[in-house]
Amino acid sequence: MRLHKTHLTAFALFAALNAVAGEAEVRAAILALNPQAQIDVIKAAPMSGMFEAVVAGTPMYFSADGSYVIQGQLMETKTRRNLSELGMAGRRVAQLKAVDLKKAIVFSPSPTTAKHRIKVFTDVDCGYCRKLHSEIDRYTALGIEVQYLFFPRAGTSSPAADTAQSVYCAKDQRAAMTAAQSGQTIAPAHCPNPIQAHFDLGLRLGVGNVGTPSIFLENGELLPGYVPADQLLAILNEKLPQPVPKK
Repeated sequence: MRLHKTHLTAFALFAALNAVAGEAEVRAAILALNPQAQIDVIKAAPMSGMFEAVVAGTPMYFSADGSYVIQGQLMETKTRRNLSELGMAGRRVAQLKAVDLKKAIVFSPSPTTAKHRIKVFTDVDCGYCRKLHSEIDRYTALGIEVQYLFFPRAGTSSPAADTAQSVYCAKDQRAAMTAAQSGQTIAPAHCPNPIQAHFDLGLRLGVGNVGTPSIFLENGELLPGYVPADQLLAILNEKLPQPVPKK
């Protein structure tokens, strides 16, 4: 049966109205569960009849009427692709590019060996963050630039946040970062700092769900936890084979 053009237009309008209604139901359901919820996006999910909502950096899947919710990773069985992570990665790219690197602590390789850049949310009191930083010379020797952002897991009023501020406000930030990641006491220092902004960004990107260190690639992909330098280089070469553009 052939549908007249006006029928197709009406059908598209009906589908669009249904989608808007579904979004409204899902939004209402989320706010009923948590009136303070940070809703980043609500859109139709790859599964028919379902909606995807990203709440505080966490993907969730709702029935169109908001009555049921599934929290977890959405996998495509034929391709084995993690559709949740793919969607999140795409949304992360712009947020990561917007980070002011003048307010990050950056460990760079020499310009002739630079191949990749990563952003790492770190907590100076985190054991695996310290393990990662113990290899900082190896990362840079392999051509990986490490751009540190702060994520004190206990919050921005914690002792770890105070240490992060002292590291950022130190005259030699990289030396202070290395000392803090080695468990040394850092002289208290105060200055305007990005700790709260970094922490808030980490929450939006889902760091609060996976912990620290959280490694973000330039394609928005998240590698949760410590990854040894040689293994990370292999991952980067596979996923981002083109060398980084010059700054």
